[in-house]
Amino acid sequence: MKISTEPGRIFLQLVSDSWGTGNEAAAVAEITARGTSASKPKITMPIVVNNPPLAVPLDPGDYTVRMCLPSGDVLAESVTVGGEGENEEHVGFDLARSPHEWLSSDTAFGAVQRLPNAARAKALEAWRGIEGSITSIEKTNLAGRVTQAISDYSSGFASLERVSGRERVSSSMSGWCRYSKVDPKRPLPEGRLPTKELVRWWTGAPSNGQGVPLEITNHDDRNAKLSVPGVVDMGFDLIVGRRRAFAAVIDPTKRWHYAVFPAGWVRTSRNSPGTPAQADLLMTVVIESVMRASEEAEEAARWRCSPAVSDVEAMTYLGFLYSGQASAAEAMLDQAAEILFEKTLNPVAAAAGAFGLLAFTPPESGSRRASWQQWIRNLCTMFPQLPDGAIARAQLYLRFGEGKPGIEELDVEILRGYVLDAVRRGLPYLSYAIRPLSEMLLLLVSDDQEHKRKGPQVEDTRRARRLVQQLERLVAPGAFFTVLETGEIAP
Repeated sequence: MKISTEPGRIFLQLVSDSWGTGNEAAAVAEITARGTSASKPKITMPIVVNNPPLAVPLDPGDYTVRMCLPSGDVLAESVTVGGEGENEEHVGFDLARSPHEWLSSDTAFGAVQRLPNAARAKALEAWRGIEGSITSIEKTNLAGRVTQAISDYSSGFASLERVSGRERVSSSMSGWCRYSKVDPKRPLPEGRLPTKELVRWWTGAPSNGQGVPLEITNHDDRNAKLSVPGVVDMGFDLIVGRRRAFAAVIDPTKRWHYAVFPAGWVRTSRNSPGTPAQADLLMTVVIESVMRASEEAEEAARWRCSPAVSDVEAMTYLGFLYSGQASAAEAMLDQAAEILFEKTLNPVAAAAGAFGLLAFTPPESGSRRASWQQWIRNLCTMFPQLPDGAIARAQLYLRFGEGKPGIEELDVEILRGYVLDAVRRGLPYLSYAIRPLSEMLLLLVSDDQEHKRKGPQVEDTRRARRLVQQLERLVAPGAFFTVLETGEIAP
């Protein structure tokens, strides 16, 4: 990000040497006053990559400028805006570079992890002989942490070498896109299901056999991007739940990933509403654990699957939603309301908007809340096969009831109906939706036990709770669209 100041205003610019976003915002800037001006209101605004500098009028004083990125990173800098006749001041800071140009947007969204290398381990080694004015106890503690960091970096780098490699990626990674249809009338199973049957229950039986082969469009030794060449366009069916698209991928370590494939995605941004966006799968090596014991047998590194769409504003919004950045909430809420309102263009994006509004809207939001609450209800009824819409509807009822005037007591049977409907609609498109679904089922099961309820609906709630518990054990962390990791079991 680059910031320059002149009397009465500052100029903001987010720059990258590898990608630009046209007119679509990929970050949120936040300007807060410091010192004697601290009582001034905070300013937030969306920022586009590689656009001309954005002028922001400000009174003279000291300010902190933060750039919130969808990856969860926050860049910050202090600036001073002078009065007339004072010199301009220029400050700036660099964005982290991506490994390749074709990974630039994925790096900004947080899908590409900064991985250890041998050079960093050697650099840490140089800190072993720390000298200075620190106490012997502090030195001992710090030396222990450095030793552990060296071990983490060294073992992580060795693990990366074992699971990756350019030739290994090109020769042993493959995948298929499958289409299926979920039957909402299928029974809820009584007992635990084997992994393969569990995946089929949530995703439906494939209707095109093995599926359409995925093509590796770009790759290096630790990253690969896959897409479907010439896929048959099923249009709106794929983003309303009437038909589902899933990608089955086997990585170079022979482990399977079964991912929601967001085929049929359309943009909801004001610049290009209704235009189609390409769906891809990013396979990338990550290290999920730190401070590992030396005797741990499993690899520190593993392959992660991250479905994505070529829709900058949608991916940026999902990044902020998943990272939970409250500092970007004000700008997020405006976008969330817009994409929820445009639910007939893209119901899955609308559900993401609903989750953002439910999570970040302050209690004093007033009249705007009444509008978006009704939009969530409409989303659920207009698209009866969309799991995410039903989950948002249940969450809305749990928080606000039916929105009728006066004091309204929660009816557990109404909530149960919404939650069971959501489960029967199948696997949520968005992994963000799974946690609230699980929490609401736990609430219902606990309440049933407390009040000693019995009957078919109570039994169905218990079965649904078990299904979601099993599902949670397969859900991959870090992906915006739901990904199931089935290990060596082919889904």
